[in-house]
Amino acid sequence: MHGYSPHTAPYQNARGAISKYPERCTAIAARLKDGDLELFLPYGDDIVNFIVQLTPHFLADEERMAVYRERLKKKDWQKRWPRLQILA
Repeated sequence: MHGYSPHTAPYQNARGAISKYPERCTAIAARLKDGDLELFLPYGDDIVNFIVQLTPHFLADEERMAVYRERLKKKDWQKRWPRLQILA
């Protein structure tokens, strides 16, 4: 994953990688642990509030911000989810 994020060292673990996804709402992981569902949402409830915004990792680097802007264009999420709020 670090190959898609300019100026980023290899990640040490899954949580480190997920916390550096481009959008806060896509930074989510789920697993079953001892029969219980465990969620990892490092940026809270953006996903349930229909908010798309940069993670701090992508906000800190202009090249990463360009990757984010290109993803927004390519994915065109608002066409599919009109209630979505996109914050730059």
